[in-house]
Amino acid sequence: MNSKKALLWFSLAFIALSIYRATALFSHEIENYQWDSKVYYNAPVAWSQGTDVYSQLNFVYPPFWLPVFKVFSLLNFNTFYFVFLLFKAMALAAITLILWKSVFPKVHLGVIALLVWLGFYGSLFLDLRAGNIGIIETLLITLALREFVKKKWRRFGILIVIAASFKMTPILLLGLLLFVNEKKKALSAFKFSVGLFLGYLLLNALVFPAESKAFVLASLSRVKEGGIVAPSIFSLLNELTETGKLTFIAAPLYLFIVAAIAYITWKAIRKTQDPLFIYSLGVTAYGLILPRMKDYGYGLLIPAAIFSLGLIDKRHGRYILVFLLIMTSTVQVLPPLVNFLTILFWNYLPMFQALLLWAILVESAKPNTTKVTART
Repeated sequence: MNSKKALLWFSLAFIALSIYRATALFSHEIENYQWDSKVYYNAPVAWSQGTDVYSQLNFVYPPFWLPVFKVFSLLNFNTFYFVFLLFKAMALAAITLILWKSVFPKVHLGVIALLVWLGFYGSLFLDLRAGNIGIIETLLITLALREFVKKKWRRFGILIVIAASFKMTPILLLGLLLFVNEKKKALSAFKFSVGLFLGYLLLNALVFPAESKAFVLASLSRVKEGGIVAPSIFSLLNELTETGKLTFIAAPLYLFIVAAIAYITWKAIRKTQDPLFIYSLGVTAYGLILPRMKDYGYGLLIPAAIFSLGLIDKRHGRYILVFLLIMTSTVQVLPPLVNFLTILFWNYLPMFQALLLWAILVESAKPNTTKVTART
């Protein structure tokens, strides 16, 4: 057996055993896992009975989905729990196969599978455990990526709008259409997709006016969620400034960092016309600038991580190795300040990984990046 086949079988066996163990655990302790699925199941029923599900049941999606999710109640909760878990496991497999077949055909399937399952602190596994619809959102955006690579701009836009209909923020990814070389077609797709999304917002506001207002207020109230469950730059700044009672500077500092990331990303993207490079850099910047980025949300950056494999040279490798060796030191032997920073590093690990990935992509952005192909 050659090394490539050995890697493939090892990767698939490792992931299969991990998934089996995870699903077995989820199946035997229903009350402790997939907690978000309980919201999807209970909120629509409570809403139909007059309950304010945004303030009382932590429902955080546009009201359009309340009558849609009500179909879940046709099943008893235990059946819905397992059907939902199975569907998400299938979505996870679909994400892996789409990335391998349609986006990175030259990258070893074993590498893609390992990154999908374990990348960014196991973000997609965390989604599977939480019972969130993040994997479904990731699947839709992965399908959009496939169309982006094929230069099917309108299909890309439609899929992004569908993905954004759940959590809204993915609509920012439509901005990638403004950087591709087929300006006329891409701009037309951009305008069409923005119009489609505005129509969706208008539909919510007209049909569900009270719920729409409650949705906006509920969404804003969650922006400051942080720590290990929502490791974003904004939440890190809040945590750091709160320690020194300087929280008033967190927001201005965050806006400055967002502006810097946006400007540097814009300068770098302009150097290339490779759709895969544009997408990778754009989606990584997107993950960094959001004020609230859940731990399982970083799964969106996995394609960018796969793409970056073809960009890392020996120089990058040395820097990354030194960084990892320092930051994974045993905390007990470190001075208090470094100890604090190391603990902070682990709490915000996906964000730091995204920042490192973004830096690699920015530095690798050159006029000849259209020749770069992700390989391993």
